[in-house]
Amino acid sequence: MSMMSIVDTNQACHTGRIMPTAHHFVQTALKGRLLPNRPRDLFNLLRSVGHPAARSFLSFAKRYCGAYRNDYGWVTDGASNLHELNLLLKEVMLRRKKDEVLSLPPKIRTWVPVEPAGDTALDAYAEFLSWLAASDPSRPNDREFLGRLTKMRVALHRAKHAACAERIRDVLQSGQKVVVFTCYSDGLLRHQKALGATAVRITGAENGEQRMAAVDAFQNDPAVRVMLCNLIAGGVGITLTAGTHVIFQDLDWVPANHLQAEDRCYRLGQENQVTVEYLLADGTLDGYIAELLEAKMQLIQVIESDEVRDMSVLTELQQKLHSLAPALLQEIKAMNTKGVTAARIQEIGELVSALASDSPVCEAGFWEFPSSSNPEKTYRVIFGRAGHLECTCTGFRYRGECSHVREVRKNAISSSGENR
Repeated sequence: MSMMSIVDTNQACHTGRIMPTAHHFVQTALKGRLLPNRPRDLFNLLRSVGHPAARSFLSFAKRYCGAYRNDYGWVTDGASNLHELNLLLKEVMLRRKKDEVLSLPPKIRTWVPVEPAGDTALDAYAEFLSWLAASDPSRPNDREFLGRLTKMRVALHRAKHAACAERIRDVLQSGQKVVVFTCYSDGLLRHQKALGATAVRITGAENGEQRMAAVDAFQNDPAVRVMLCNLIAGGVGITLTAGTHVIFQDLDWVPANHLQAEDRCYRLGQENQVTVEYLLADGTLDGYIAELLEAKMQLIQVIESDEVRDMSVLTELQQKLHSLAPALLQEIKAMNTKGVTAARIQEIGELVSALASDSPVCEAGFWEFPSSSNPEKTYRVIFGRAGHLECTCTGFRYRGECSHVREVRKNAISSSGENR
């Protein structure tokens, strides 16, 4: 008797704490966004479905995250061997894009330049850069760094408030409903005070009943025309198709947070064009984050693409990501998940953990390689039970990767290039 578990995952499942036992059983993982941020975010997802490449995080990071070691340990925020990673995902991934299964009107995404009010945001940015330049890199102070970074982002958020309020008024004058996302509740409360009964909000402080009441009012009440959302609290799990305009007052480090938030409006039930605006204050931290977001978005598209990209495109992207590497180290990475989801995954893992490793392998094809130490011995690369490549050599058994599997993928890359 075989068992299969299907788990609908969220973005927090990319952390090591959320799937401690999920790799012990045959599982299908459902994802809206495969890659929220960087290649390393794929490791636990691949581990949960039993992919051999996810047996060792360090091996995975060295191969696909451009991992290197500095004075403080391994840095795994980069990207490398994107051709190979793209093919590796195809071994276990069935992808359906929204435009393949839904007939939706277009979604238009634009950057909207705005003038920050006053000099506070610019002064905070200059102060932060001066402090960063004067700090000793050999003695990092994470607490002070995050404190100064947050202070600068809050100042920028407040400096963009007036510009955001003006954009809200413009949309309302056109007769449309609008959804506004910010990273700070301070701005949401100020917007709601100015808008009065025409606005509802989701800040994360509401209980489930209050949250759904706000959604229902926005969806069904013609008098309620503005939904004010915290980017994280209101960016997932709700439908806001009554809105045709989305405004981001603040920029987040993680592309998937923005994409998920956009799709609160752009989903099944939307009958009108959706316009998404990102308010960008040039000369501030916004310009830096915007460049980082665009590089990450390109990375996500390359890794998830149905077609293997041209090598020149990948080289250019990897060079850009390398130049932005210091920025990647500055992100806030506390993505811990607690409660029901983690407990349920633990429960399922304990229930079926015995099913894992001795399932029969269905050989759909194989490649043989001679042993470098014993010419009379050969190793075989085959398609395993889940469709991914497996090798009989010792190195693969411990690392989930080996030169033989990489050679097969390399040949696949060459073949796809010839067929284009």
